[in-house]
Amino acid sequence: FHVELLSSIKMRGQKPIGGVQLKVEDAGGKNEKLNGQNNSKYQQKKLKKKQKKRRKQHSSNVIVDNGEFADQHDEAIPLQKKSKKKMEPLNSQVTMQKKHGKGKKPQTSSHKQSSEAEDDESVEDNIEALEANAEEDNTNNDDDEDDVEEDEEDEEGRPVIKATIPSGKSMYIPVSAPSTPNDGEEKWNGSPAEVFQWMIHPMSPEEFFKTYWEKKPLLIKRKGKYHYKGLFSKEIEDSIVRQNYLKYGTNIDLARYESGHRTTENPSGRVTSNVMWAMYEDGCSIRMLNPHTYHKPAWKCVSALSEYFGCMVGTNTYTTPILSQGFAPHYDDIEAFLLQVEGEKYWRVYDNPEGDELPRTSSRNFDQSELGPPILETVLTPGDLLYLPRGFVHQGVSTETSDSVHITMSTYQLFDWGQYLSKLVPRALQTAMSESAEFRKGLPLNCLDYMGVSKSEMDEKKREKFKKTATRLVSQLAEYMSLDAAADDVALDNLHNNVPPALSYNQEKMSGRIRDSSSSCCDQKKKGKSKRGEEHQCEMPLLANTITVDTFFKVISTRAVRLVSESETSVSLYHSLDNGMWYHKEERQSIDFPIEFADALEQIVNDNNFMQVCDIDGLEDENMQVDLVTSLYDAGLLLVTQTEPPGYNRQ
Repeated sequence: FHVELLSSIKMRGQKPIGGVQLKVEDAGGKNEKLNGQNNSKYQQKKLKKKQKKRRKQHSSNVIVDNGEFADQHDEAIPLQKKSKKKMEPLNSQVTMQKKHGKGKKPQTSSHKQSSEAEDDESVEDNIEALEANAEEDNTNNDDDEDDVEEDEEDEEGRPVIKATIPSGKSMYIPVSAPSTPNDGEEKWNGSPAEVFQWMIHPMSPEEFFKTYWEKKPLLIKRKGKYHYKGLFSKEIEDSIVRQNYLKYGTNIDLARYESGHRTTENPSGRVTSNVMWAMYEDGCSIRMLNPHTYHKPAWKCVSALSEYFGCMVGTNTYTTPILSQGFAPHYDDIEAFLLQVEGEKYWRVYDNPEGDELPRTSSRNFDQSELGPPILETVLTPGDLLYLPRGFVHQGVSTETSDSVHITMSTYQLFDWGQYLSKLVPRALQTAMSESAEFRKGLPLNCLDYMGVSKSEMDEKKREKFKKTATRLVSQLAEYMSLDAAADDVALDNLHNNVPPALSYNQEKMSGRIRDSSSSCCDQKKKGKSKRGEEHQCEMPLLANTITVDTFFKVISTRAVRLVSESETSVSLYHSLDNGMWYHKEERQSIDFPIEFADALEQIVNDNNFMQVCDIDGLEDENMQVDLVTSLYDAGLLLVTQTEPPGYNRQ
């Protein structure tokens, strides 16, 4: 069948004319209209002018689900809205005849069957006139076939969208699922500890870190299939692609693993929904990189887990069609939490064939013959979790009855003792060379004649003496190590790697990051909830010049800031609050302060509780206290309020 997707045109001052319409054309050229709708009266010439003006604006408001069509709608359905209408398979005329009776056209719910006969007749006459005019226009434009894709219209003057489908397959665009219970609703709004507990529920964090962390895989099977609902879905993925400028290779990868070969089949340029889903229907898996950049619930999870682990957390999503596999067997260099959100996927997990425990780099693609028997086989269903430590080989394939969507939360990439020592040892060596003459003495005369890989059999006596001296100097490095300075180096890298913390609506207002007070959130709250569904406290933006010694404040997150001393006259406060959503999109963010503010800043950045400006220690007078808090508030690093916060303990 040749499928043409006809978009709806909404006229000013009138109801939409027509809805989602599919025209199925068989080899004999016979047409059968499905889901057609009657039109209200309107002037033909004005209609065509308005249609041309709105052609681009409305050309994408069409939803088709894997060869199915949306039945009985008054207008085309925007993708971001949910449809509760029943979906029917678009097979052939037989399907239509079975439901509506042979030779009958389907009726629509937008017009009652009790409509007056004269209204029906006038509408039919109007449609016939439009069809005749459309045929005449098509006859006059036979010479413009090259412009058909831009200007072609259907019998009723509506623009036609032609979908290019590989291998003759129908286009797939996900639609909203019916409303369902949500066991995990808004759990990502909790504290870092609550978010992690929700993710691995019902296991306790203590048991997890004692038994499984960096040791062995963990499988959690749940009866609650809606546990991760809202975190991601095919519909969310489609909305992200449509509403943002995503590029293949940067944001989206299309991958396929067949017959032992893994290929990436990315087109060039911008990702478009119809091409992406067409490739998906053709067997490609879709990997979305950093979906938290575009989806707030995923961002909130990443932010909370980054706070919980104290290091960078990232996300990828994997959408796999039925009976397909996108990636070859491999192991990763991250601690991976696989959260199944839709469909089913069959997983096999293996011991590392190369014997590498906790590797620092991801592996090559393994051939099946290199792997032994799996140590774990399971089918993940919605709500399930699979934890994979670094180094465990794994592969997943969707089942024959369902496609699959899962989101991977990853952490602890290059966050190990080796990374810390790579900061510690060079610092210690620099200090040792500057402070000890032992490290500045010259090497033994002509030592390169007997030291080196090709010299390993040369003068053993001199080689042994050389080895003892080198070993003694290395052991002396411990005297020059600055453990805290090396930790600061790791922390600064970590701050730069992280995404900015995801703030609640009230936190944004208390931090001054929402400065438009023209409309109060009080006007939008319902039943004690803010417009984002969070507990409502009605904190309006606080202007910096209103900060006094009685103002209450605290740093937004102690793990989102780092105070370091980089000179004898100043200290620097680094933070991640202004990081970009993409990895290293922005330079490191920092604020420099004179050294006399060091003690006060240390008190502020290490306290998770609210304090008053007058409680700041180490400053000479109230003006310095107010100036310091004002500077930090202007930088968006503080939560500030003039009223005593709940749970405040006066010292």
